[in-house]
Amino acid sequence: HQLTLALGVTGTPSLAERVAHIEHASGTGLLNPTWVEWLMGLPPGWTDLKDLATPSSPPSVSMSATYSSPQPEPAMNRPYADAARAYWSAGWANPIPVERKWPPPKGYTGYDGKNVSWPDIQAWLDGEEGDHNIALRLPDDIIGIDVDAHDGKSGEMSLAAAEAALGPLPPTARSTSRASFGASGIRFYRVPPGANLRGAEKRFRARFGDHVDIIRRDHRYAVVWPSVHPDTGNTYTWYDENVATREIPK
Repeated sequence: HQLTLALGVTGTPSLAERVAHIEHASGTGLLNPTWVEWLMGLPPGWTDLKDLATPSSPPSVSMSATYSSPQPEPAMNRPYADAARAYWSAGWANPIPVERKWPPPKGYTGYDGKNVSWPDIQAWLDGEEGDHNIALRLPDDIIGIDVDAHDGKSGEMSLAAAEAALGPLPPTARSTSRASFGASGIRFYRVPPGANLRGAEKRFRARFGDHVDIIRRDHRYAVVWPSVHPDTGNTYTWYDENVATREIPK
């Protein structure tokens, strides 16, 4: 049964009902309704989503992300082989190997990309792909807001302009190989399953500025711990706000 955004149609869950299902199922925080509507290209107030908190009472970190068991210390410099099982166990169903940051394995990304199976993972673990970096193709109810604010890139200013217009983003898990207190990195948020966000990054650039991308199931993927950035040699790290954590977010 394919969920649609039509509101009030008999038998079709509303956007708010889908949000309630996410909260009940996972306990994780959600992207602000204003952000969701804007990224979908909808005018404000066109959905039945409700704010999760008032500006004076922002969500706590514990509301915004839950974490699995601690990240294991890599035994060797084999990012995919060292961590693929841990991500799979934490509920990330599509961990893929990427050499440096690109290319991904053919057929597992993009709009028509297939899901990763355990035999796929086992074959990659046993092959040369085990030496590659690890990336996550996101499920359809999670997006990544990817901010580049280094080497003269203007992502921090673009993000600030978006937050001024759409409201501040709630605290959440962030992955980056850059400085912990910088703006760079991918912030992970839950959205209603089936929300059509195609073209969101183009709308963002046109309205707020460059060097912010919207990663989603059908667009790109997120390189994560314990991958090593090919240009800087820095290891990607998960942050709970600006504090490094050894746990993989769920």
